[in-house]
Amino acid sequence: MRIFVILLELALMFAPKSAFADTWTRLVAIQLRLSQVDCYAGEADGKFGPETQRAFSAYAADHGVKPIVEDIYRKLAETALLTRRDLTDGEMAAAVDAVKEQLLDPYSADVVVEFGYPGNREIVVACGRVNAKNRYGGYVGFKWFTVTMMQLPNTVLALTPTLNDELAFDLCQLGTYPGATVR
Repeated sequence: MRIFVILLELALMFAPKSAFADTWTRLVAIQLRLSQVDCYAGEADGKFGPETQRAFSAYAADHGVKPIVEDIYRKLAETALLTRRDLTDGEMAAAVDAVKEQLLDPYSADVVVEFGYPGNREIVVACGRVNAKNRYGGYVGFKWFTVTMMQLPNTVLALTPTLNDELAFDLCQLGTYPGATVR
């Protein structure tokens, strides 16, 4: 799973920018969030298939919105905004360390952890932005990231962060994390 998510992030980094890519990442984030609120049983594949249509219809009926991407996204984001919380110092340090481990030059990066979300039980999600150097030594500008962390006794375990800017932004807006299978 971990290798697959890394390969997915690499593919998305080098894919040409298009409306399809934006729609795909947004739909993946929505599918992940709907699965975490028990409305979607399928895989987060970014496809608008029968299971996604069923989940959209059920969620829309329960929340008084139209079963379209924009309305579902907006309602999920409004709900997520209410659950945002500040992170502890240990959670922030773990998130920064996890992001820096993925960078070419971690010592020159500017990592800003903006907020967090509670996940399931001992899971917390950190959202923020990072400005790091590329292979040529130039800064690339702030890009969104998300880090899923587990609260263990006396420690915080940070999983591999999602550094894909578009996907991380959508995950942060919806208060979700890559806890379902992404393919």
